[in-house]
Amino acid sequence: MGQSVEMAKIWNAMAERDLAAARFLANGEFYELAVFLSHGAAACALRAAWCLGRRGPPPNASGLVELAEGLDASEHILAACRRLNPHFAGSRYQNAANGNPADNYDLAFAVELLSLAAQVVEECSGQPVPVSAEAEAEQRDTLVAVRRLALRCRDELEATQVYLFGSRARDDWHFGSDCDVMVLSDRFSGLKRWESCLLIEPLWDGPVSVQPLGLTPEEFEGARDKRGPVAMALADGLIALL
Repeated sequence: MGQSVEMAKIWNAMAERDLAAARFLANGEFYELAVFLSHGAAACALRAAWCLGRRGPPPNASGLVELAEGLDASEHILAACRRLNPHFAGSRYQNAANGNPADNYDLAFAVELLSLAAQVVEECSGQPVPVSAEAEAEQRDTLVAVRRLALRCRDELEATQVYLFGSRARDDWHFGSDCDVMVLSDRFSGLKRWESCLLIEPLWDGPVSVQPLGLTPEEFEGARDKRGPVAMALADGLIALL
């Protein structure tokens, strides 16, 4: 989950900073701006939880309820999100506020919404949310399928090695991520990359799409120190399947 963890740390830091700024603005009587940043703090915290729970980038949505529902958040958090949600636009934009947003907020209102945002941040920010059973099943079935593929490549393509790489190998996949596989065989000698792929793809029967890379062992060794997919895969880490 390497990349997802780093993304979550960034969202978490942003949530804490937005919350601190919201408190500062409320103390300065900039109540509408405090509310706007309270909404932002909650959104960042939910995105941090999304990165860990869904193992991928959160959706480009500003709606707190949508983010919380996607995480199967508790009713307590959903209620806070429903209260905060309308104030993303209402605390900032004239058309949504029917005038100057500053006229619609006072200390009590700002403190209430700040408190709700703090609850969301405390409960959600950086906390792993369980991966859905459907996503876990997909990953399990994908790993079984990639081992079947390795054996088929050995038997039908005389592969000397098959590697899993990319997000499925790094363990920062998300639901629907494709499966990156590198196959080494002398059968690919003289073939273009796309021609090698056409030999590998019919052997795949996994639940997600496969992105195969077919190379001869010599091509693999020669590409180790060059910029390209082999060097990137080596930097991320390969899982040997044969």
